[in-house]
Amino acid sequence: MNTRIFLFTYLLFFTLFGCSQKYGIIKTHSYTKKMTAGNIPVDENNKPLSSGVQKIHLLYIETNAEETPAWDTAWIEGKTYTTQLLKIAQDQINLGKVRDGEKVIIIQPAPGNILWQLMFTPVQQTQNSYALSTKDQNDMLLRGVWKNKRVIYKIKGQTELATVYGE
Repeated sequence: MNTRIFLFTYLLFFTLFGCSQKYGIIKTHSYTKKMTAGNIPVDENNKPLSSGVQKIHLLYIETNAEETPAWDTAWIEGKTYTTQLLKIAQDQINLGKVRDGEKVIIIQPAPGNILWQLMFTPVQQTQNSYALSTKDQNDMLLRGVWKNKRVIYKIKGQTELATVYGE
């Protein structure tokens, strides 16, 4: 009898709390993509002004409603970014192939869900910047407002997409 009560209580607790989404987020899709320039600018001594490689961070958030947190800041790889949230109108997004494989990444929200893209703009570092520890350098932190409360949301890991080569 005690085993049945324990099992029922466990299942009830899991159903009520284990399946709930934090801040209305169903799923996050986090990627990086390196883009190389075709022509790299040089100075008067013929030294490159930059490496010619730019790392782009892509984040897509799937929610179950029109309401999503008002994200304002992100921290990625120790750098601070301001954010802009864009609602995706397409049924699916094709991001291309993963870096070391043939797998094509296509993001498609479940029926009734909404897909958002978070755009990042780098800002100068300030003394108040949050720095991720070394072990979390591949993670992403978002800060925003959800139901009039300041919230922090951590996204674990980023998948690297195939490099895009410029002309």
